[in-house]
Amino acid sequence: SDLVVEFGTDRFAAFWTSEQPVPEAFTEAFGISLPEWLQKWAVNQFGPIRNGPGVPAPSYVLGIFLSVVFVGGSMVVVRRRQVK
Repeated sequence: SDLVVEFGTDRFAAFWTSEQPVPEAFTEAFGISLPEWLQKWAVNQFGPIRNGPGVPAPSYVLGIFLSVVFVGGSMVVVRRRQVK
C-alpha cells in the first residue's frame, strides 16, 4: 500500500504485471532500486538506523552496576548464614 501511495496505481500496476524479475521490474517501474526504497521506507517507519554497539552506554553501565549490587548483596547474605 505504501508503494501505491508514494508512486500511484499506474506505476504499481506496471511493476505488479511485469514479466521481469522483481528487482529489475521494481527499478523500471519506480525509478529506484528495491534495496534503496526499502531502506528509505524502513527509516520512515522505524526511525534512523543507528550503527554501533547494540547496547547504549548508559544501559551497559547500569547493567554492570546492578550486577555488582546483586553479587555484593548475595555475598553479604552468604556470609551472614555462615556466621550463624
